[in-house]
Amino acid sequence: MPNFFLNSLFYKALSRSENDLDAQMQLLEKLIRGLQVINPVFNNWYVNNAKNSQPPLDLPFPSESADKYFKLLKKNNEFKPLLLWNGQINNDYYANIALQLIHLSISLNKTIQPSDLIKVFSVILEVFSVRYLYLSNNFNNEIRVFEHSYPVSSICYLPKILKDIAIPHLYKKIIIDNEVNKGTLLIFDENIYDESDEMKKKIQENTLALVELDLIPSTKLPDNFFEK
Repeated sequence: MPNFFLNSLFYKALSRSENDLDAQMQLLEKLIRGLQVINPVFNNWYVNNAKNSQPPLDLPFPSESADKYFKLLKKNNEFKPLLLWNGQINNDYYANIALQLIHLSISLNKTIQPSDLIKVFSVILEVFSVRYLYLSNNFNNEIRVFEHSYPVSSICYLPKILKDIAIPHLYKKIIIDNEVNKGTLLIFDENIYDESDEMKKKIQENTLALVELDLIPSTKLPDNFFEK
């Protein structure tokens, strides 16, 4: 089972039309190209059809065969996610990408360097327009403060440029200002992966501050989220 996920929330559900599917696959390809220069774990990607006991490596992505597979998949069930994986199985180098209607997620077994993790966040934010982006694992889920709001992690992206922000614990902030996102990447501590009581305190105190500032989205999706 993956050790952690990078989870996002889109502003609106992705379109389910065939024309928009082509655009979504192009975004996935752009994401892959950006990830490949960060860490070897992201070098190779394949359609994850999970039908065989052996790794399904016959549909590399990007490729014409992968495009055809995804188009047929969506034709049969437009709600199916686009799933990719890096060809590794039962080891520390496993990675998976899932593009679903409401969000993009990347799951990893390997704890990559914090500097690489920040780069992964940055690449996602260069490709997909997101309302929220955060790190998810057992630790963050267990220390969650509000069930009605999305979890807060030691690194998270908020869609607002915050030049001055009053939160109790802030190690670094990175302003994101590109064609698809304008906001701030907040990092609470140098050791992003720390799961100590001190980190629990930092995340929970920052959660209270960020929710008070109305910066963490509600788990209840907007009424028009699925409208075309």
